[in-house]
Amino acid sequence: MDFKNLLKSNGVLLLQYLIGSAIPLLILPGLLKKIGPERFSEFAVALSLGAIAVAIVNYSFQLTGPQAIASDKLGKNNLKIIKEITLAKIIIAVPIFFLASIGIISGNWWDPTLKINSTIYIVIFVLTISSVMNTNWYLVAREKFKISAIISLVATILNLLLGVYIIYIQSINISDLIIVFFFSLATLSSGFFSLIISIKLTKFSFSSTAIDKKNNCQVNKFKFIIDGFPLFLSQSIALIYGATGPLFIAYYSSAEQVSIYSMTEKLGNAVSAMLLLSLTAAYPRLLEYYSTSKLKYFDTFKMIAAIHIFLGMFIFGIYTVGSEVINSMIYGKINAGCLPWLQILLITVGFSGPYITTHLTIVGMKKKVINLNIASLIIILLAAHFTIPIYGSAGWVFALLLGCMPQILMFISLFLVKNR
Repeated sequence: MDFKNLLKSNGVLLLQYLIGSAIPLLILPGLLKKIGPERFSEFAVALSLGAIAVAIVNYSFQLTGPQAIASDKLGKNNLKIIKEITLAKIIIAVPIFFLASIGIISGNWWDPTLKINSTIYIVIFVLTISSVMNTNWYLVAREKFKISAIISLVATILNLLLGVYIIYIQSINISDLIIVFFFSLATLSSGFFSLIISIKLTKFSFSSTAIDKKNNCQVNKFKFIIDGFPLFLSQSIALIYGATGPLFIAYYSSAEQVSIYSMTEKLGNAVSAMLLLSLTAAYPRLLEYYSTSKLKYFDTFKMIAAIHIFLGMFIFGIYTVGSEVINSMIYGKINAGCLPWLQILLITVGFSGPYITTHLTIVGMKKKVINLNIASLIIILLAAHFTIPIYGSAGWVFALLLGCMPQILMFISLFLVKNR
C-alpha cells in the first residue's frame, strides 16, 4: 500500500473517529455532573458488561471476515459471507439474549451488591443486537472508508442531539431508560446502517442464484465459528483485562474511582481507535502483501507503527501543555491524579497488542496469540490486586501497562530486530 493511499484512507477514518470522540468529550462530562458519580458508575458497570457481550458476539469476524472477502476474488460470495457471519453472530448471541432477558425481568439476580436494576440489562440486550447487525468489517475489507465515516457521522449526530436534550433540556430527574437509550443509540444506528449498505454493495440478494457454489464450503457459518475459535479464545482472554476495568475497580475501590476511570477510558478508547486507523486502513493490503512481497509487508507494518507512536507522543505533549484546562473540562472538580498521564502512555505503547494479533493472524499463528494474552492476563491480575486498593483507577491502568510487556517485547523482536 503506497504512502499516498494510506494517508487518504487514514484521512477519511480520522474524520470518522474525530466525530465519534465528540460524544465522550462533549456529552459525558455533562452527564457525569448531572447524574452524579454514584449513578454514573452504575451505568459504567453496565456498559462494561455490554462491552463483554459485544466482544463475544463480534467473535473474531473482524479478522476472519476480511480474509474470506480477500479470498473471494470474483466477489460472487460477498453476500453469502455477510449472511453466514450474521447467522453465526445470531447463534452466538442467543445465550446472551436469554440471560439479558432474565435480567430485564428479574433485575439484579446475579449480584445484588452492584445495585443495577433491570432497566440496565436493556443496554446489554440492545448492544448485542447492534453487534449482530454490524457489518463494518465488510466495509473495511472492501476499503469503503468514506461510507463507514458517513455511517459514523449520522450515528454520532443522533447521539449528540439526544445528549444535548438530556443535559440541557431534560429535567433533573432523568429516567434510566433515557440514559440507556443514549448509550445505545449510536451503536444501534451504526449496526443497522452498515448492514443495509453492505447488502446493497454486494449486488445480490440473499435469495440470489448467482452465488459461487464451488466455494460454499468456505463460507459456512459453522466453519467461521470453528476456524475463528483460536482468535476468539485469545480475544476473550484479552477481554478479561480490556473491558472489565470498571468491574475490578468497583470491587477493589469506590464508585467515584469507577466514574473517573469510565470517563478516562472512553476518551482513551476513542483516541486509541483513532491511532489504530493506519492498521485498519492497511489491513486489506497487508493480507495481499504477505503473499506477494514480504518486504512491503514488513515495511508497511513499520511505517504505520511509527505513525502511531508519533501521534501518541504528540497527544502526550498537548496534554502536558493544557492538562489543567483539559482536566477541568472532563472531570470538573474531581481530582483524577496521574490517571490521564498513565492512560496516554498506555495508548502510546499499547499498540503492540493489536499489531501482534494482526500479524500472527495473517501468518497463521493464531494459537501463539493465546499464549501472549495469557501471560498479559497473569501479569495484570497479579499487579491489579496490589495497585487498585492503593491507587484506585490509576492502579488499574498501571497494571494494564505492565501487561503490555509481552506484546511490546515480541513486537521489538519481530519488527525491529529480525526484520530490520
